[in-house]
Amino acid sequence: MSRDDISTAQSALDRWPDPVSTVGRDISDACRRLLDALSGFEMGKSGWRHIAALIRQVVLVARESYGGSAEP
Repeated sequence: MSRDDISTAQSALDRWPDPVSTVGRDISDACRRLLDALSGFEMGKSGWRHIAALIRQVVLVARESYGGSAEP
């Protein structure tokens, strides 16, 4: 389960380029990949299309897991 994906992704986007701690957060693989892509964006290791696709993936995982709500 990935209960904290949306809030973690939003925090990462709000705080970019500063990293976001994932300690104690229940996040999916898609959200972890998004965080990795954001950290590599400034160095040219990932592009905006990659980040956009990963944001979409995080939203799709959250929608399928919780119907758009973080409450199970």
